[in-house]
Amino acid sequence: MRSFYELRPEHIMESREKCGIAFVPVGPLEWHSYHLPFGTDAMIAEGIAKLVAEKIGGIYFPPLLLGTDQTRTAEQLDAWGFDKSEDIFGMNFPQLPLKSEYCSPEELAIAVTRRLKFIRDNKFKAAFVIDHHGGNPDYPELEQKEIIKNVCKKFNSPDFKVEFTDAFRFCTLKGTHIVPDHATLSETTFLLAFRPELIFLNRIPEGELIPAKMGMVTGRAVITVNENPRNALKVLADEFRENVINNFVNYIKENYL
Repeated sequence: MRSFYELRPEHIMESREKCGIAFVPVGPLEWHSYHLPFGTDAMIAEGIAKLVAEKIGGIYFPPLLLGTDQTRTAEQLDAWGFDKSEDIFGMNFPQLPLKSEYCSPEELAIAVTRRLKFIRDNKFKAAFVIDHHGGNPDYPELEQKEIIKNVCKKFNSPDFKVEFTDAFRFCTLKGTHIVPDHATLSETTFLLAFRPELIFLNRIPEGELIPAKMGMVTGRAVITVNENPRNALKVLADEFRENVINNFVNYIKENYL
């Protein structure tokens, strides 16, 4: 299935008349260790958008490559093995060779607003904004999910329904591979579900890993063996994908179609 920017007018109008639902993935260009691409968050969101749109006859947009973040708190720095006095923003860890790109909350809100207005002006009946970028819940005004949710609420009306979702909302599975993390087992499993050809597990050493050196995050100063992304399994990734997509599609059928 092709993204919106590859479609000719007749394809867009056909989807609008038959389905009327659009999907907007969002995610930053952000360091995800040495085995995952910079667009991991956006690719997971886009993978969900593409497969759900394909199943219901909707359309999906290319990702908005945007993400907010915050200066790490002393508690986070201490938990991840840094000195609590260090000044670290997002995933821009001092020992990593590349920086991540972040935007301001205002820039993110403007971009999501612009995209939703475009969809509404083209007479679609509903839109789902799909985000797979974390944040710090201690600062909700800076957290990506909360910013997007607030924009969605402003657009939501009887004539144009708008909802926020993420990779966890429609997942009913449990396990160590279904938890919030950054570039360790869970997130690697998620991307494995949609873009396995972009994952290179041999870039990661076996055993325990140090977050500061690898650019991975759980909640500890050491990534345990069980959290090592080398343990990601395709069978669990496939199970995750089918679970999320089927539940998402069923939700849309029950509430929109």
